[in-house]
Amino acid sequence: MTTPEPLGRGVFISIEGIDGSGKSTVVESVRRWIESHGRPVTVLREPGGTALGESLRRILLDPRYAPMAPWAEACLYAASQAQQVWETIVPSLERGAWIVADRFRDATVAYQGCGRGLGAERIQKMQEIVLGGLFPDLTVLLDCTVATAWDRLSRRPGRHDRMEREAKDFMERVRRGYLDLARKNSGRFVVIDANRDAATVLEDVTEAIRRRLGHNPAEGRSFSHEIRHDGF
Repeated sequence: MTTPEPLGRGVFISIEGIDGSGKSTVVESVRRWIESHGRPVTVLREPGGTALGESLRRILLDPRYAPMAPWAEACLYAASQAQQVWETIVPSLERGAWIVADRFRDATVAYQGCGRGLGAERIQKMQEIVLGGLFPDLTVLLDCTVATAWDRLSRRPGRHDRMEREAKDFMERVRRGYLDLARKNSGRFVVIDANRDAATVLEDVTEAIRRRLGHNPAEGRSFSHEIRHDGF
């Protein structure tokens, strides 16, 4: 019997963007694409992904808790991420799984740091303590205009959650925060024009993953980006 080759350290991809940018569709498509190459994949959402995180998600997105103190909001998001790192992300990467996250630490910088006005640098200092040096290997930013996002959200059935009810000027600040992060971290970010149809966006996302990571999921891991446990 042939001993299977060890998978090695996994790959961490985060999908970011303002509400209405199409993240959920892209996350599901990327999950199927990775699985089609025979690689194990863990899908996460932020906030959420763990029992604790899902409980925090219900609080954070419930309109009954508006208004919420900006730092209380930021700390709840940080708690969700810390639990994900400890319970799911590090163990998944160590067993060789690929992770596809519907948002991670960049979302807190964009939404609470820029959108709420707490300051990107102050949020990042908090994250240095809570999350240490763990960043995604690749962050895909689905960038669309607030007008496009607003139109998509208006056509969604059911109630909008607490964050989706924010005003357009808030979402503009968040979008600018994301684009500033992408500019300052161009080695990790790839920006995709998400104003276009879903099929075109999905094609560009998978091509970006192949190009930026240098391989398909089936070909294993060919770049070095070690897990750092400081701050856990």
